Amino acid sequence: MMMMRSSCCFYAAALVLLVAVVSSPESARSARLLANMNVKVAVGGSESSGSSAASSSSSSSASAAAGTRTIQGRIKLDGTFYHTVCHCGRNATSAGGNCKAPHHIRVHQNPYNKHRGMARQELKEVLGTPDKFDMLDASRTSFADVDCRERHAVLATPGGDFGEFLTALNVYQANADKDFSAERVQHVLESWLESSTTSFYFNTDELAVKNLREHLTVAGRQGVVGLDLTNPKVEYRKSLLRDLCKSDNQGSYFLKAVLDHPDRFYMRGETVCHAVQAFFKILWQRGDEKPKVSSIDGETLYSKLNFQVLQGALNCRAWINFRANHHCEEEHKAPAFTPAVDDSQVFVCHPEAVSILRERLGAHMLREGGLPTSLQLKPLVQRIQRRSFINMEHTAESVGSNVPFYTATIE
Repeated sequence: MMMMRSSCCFYAAALVLLVAVVSSPESARSARLLANMNVKVAVGGSESSGSSAASSSSSSSASAAAGTRTIQGRIKLDGTFYHTVCHCGRNATSAGGNCKAPHHIRVHQNPYNKHRGMARQELKEVLGTPDKFDMLDASRTSFADVDCRERHAVLATPGGDFGEFLTALNVYQANADKDFSAERVQHVLESWLESSTTSFYFNTDELAVKNLREHLTVAGRQGVVGLDLTNPKVEYRKSLLRDLCKSDNQGSYFLKAVLDHPDRFYMRGETVCHAVQAFFKILWQRGDEKPKVSSIDGETLYSKLNFQVLQGALNCRAWINFRANHHCEEEHKAPAFTPAVDDSQVFVCHPEAVSILRERLGAHMLREGGLPTSLQLKPLVQRIQRRSFINMEHTAESVGSNVPFYTATIE
């Protein structure tokens, strides 16, 4: 799917946005680190900042520019679906319910790396005032990767939508107690996209694409010119599917780590590769005469994919877990935030908000069949949550080894 950005709100009115972490006995170290990161509750050592300014709550994301809102969605123009980002004036109306416009920011700092990276006072300046936050409906929002190069407001989780799918898929496979073929993985992803009402996020970066282009071997020759990963030449595709399973050719730091050490994430390397290949096989259907179409909403499956190539180097100075107050979390609302604004880069993560996506993935895997009849939805989701908890800990250890960790509660 293509990305479309607009400075006006002409399309915004017409858009219909198609948008609990459990501690793990598998890793005491994970529990300790993430408890310190204050994933579940912002307690102790907290500092607050407030603002008398209030804003309405809507299905939009926070904008870096003061006085504007960013509304994301999809729109179909001349048969083509576009990701649409509209930057609008701050005159939206309240979405209703008990989740109200935020008016207070509460900050908790984890002792880990306390004296490195971004200090608390600087963080408060980066966060700004509460009225700049919009509360997105996590059940209708795509999740981006935890990557500080994103330049629009996001809800984020390690690996984004693809990372969450990958974790749920491997839990599904482990409980089915058999290896999944490439065809099986392809089917599970396609059936997920058929029923999904949000776009499906997958990211890489320009360095990984450059490496892939320079080392791709086709017909005995190494290196190609003008590689378009969204619709590559047919003669490139077999080699691409092989090379996309190498960590050097991926730009998501979560996916790179999983490809290098799948056992550390309780995944099977072959299944991870099958999932990566399945994504690109669907993405490349955009060049087919008869691409696969959802029997539910009539959209092509490839149009539901949000493939992003991030630019620049990582220069992240803090890791921020975002939470909302209990009224908003009960309604699956979460504060969106822009990881990269000007020269400021921070890792953004929403460990609470993503729980609703894991519940939906668990229900999907259960519908796919092949699981023990005694395994019900709740314990299956709990297993997915535990694995995802471990994944976040490993990601934080890897990319956040030199940055401080904060929890910002927007309420």
